[in-house]
Amino acid sequence: MNKNFTKKSYFLNFDRYLIFKKQLVTLLAKIPHIAITCDLKKNSQTGYFLAITGHFFDKEMSYRSILLSFKSFNKRHFAKNIKAFLVRELTKLKIENK
Repeated sequence: MNKNFTKKSYFLNFDRYLIFKKQLVTLLAKIPHIAITCDLKKNSQTGYFLAITGHFFDKEMSYRSILLSFKSFNKRHFAKNIKAFLVRELTKLKIENK
């Protein structure tokens, strides 16, 4: 595989991610209340994955669920590591007090 293509693809996808994250923060700012669920899944080869999902009603009162963040835990997933990740992500999305 061509290294330049890989770098270009990486930065293009990272730019898309940053745009999506900014749009997500804007969307979440308009929502007065949100419920959060977390799912921890084990992959026998690489460790654990934690997904944070937000559930809310939009301005048309339609129920929506959206993946807010995810992370892999290759080491032991002590409660303090999970808590630190949750607090950090909810703070980044500016929904820690909703």
